[in-house]
Amino acid sequence: MSIAEFIIYISALFWLFPPIRQFNGEYFYYFLILAISDPANLICIKLFGLRPNIVLPVAGILLLISITASRENLKISLYRVIVIVLAFIIFFICLENHLFLLLIIHIFILLTFISISTRSIYKRNEINLFLWALSFYELSIVINLSEFVSGSELRIIIYYMTLSFQFLIAIFFTIFTEKSNSLIIRLKSID
Repeated sequence: MSIAEFIIYISALFWLFPPIRQFNGEYFYYFLILAISDPANLICIKLFGLRPNIVLPVAGILLLISITASRENLKISLYRVIVIVLAFIIFFICLENHLFLLLIIHIFILLTFISISTRSIYKRNEINLFLWALSFYELSIVINLSEFVSGSELRIIIYYMTLSFQFLIAIFFTIFTEKSNSLIIRLKSID
């Protein structure tokens, strides 16, 4: 086993723990999909010889659905899910490079987390560092995928740098939840 494979296996192992901590939380399904996607990808590559460009976009679309579907308004959520799935199928068929599709999906996830984080500031008058950590995690994925899609010579270095950052993020999400008081900064209201 090479060092690169070892790092990938360790990363997959680290991401098995956040869904346990996030159980019954707002983002449980997001973390569950993250935890399952790497082992599923490795199994599909090793056992079935599938390219990673097939498994990862499916996991990406499930991640997007998990954060855009609302438990409160199921009718709107159903429409969103249908639109997301149809767009995914069309792009999956039309695009040759599925990493580009994965990049687009993660850009939407990043924008969704930034939107949720910003709304938290305006609605609750507080900064939730958990939500911003989710945004930074998605930003690391977007940077990583951008390097691979562009074919940059730095892509392997960027990959291992972001992977190292993602180890720390996995530990962070294993310790904290979105309701952790130590991650909420209350802002003073100006009257």
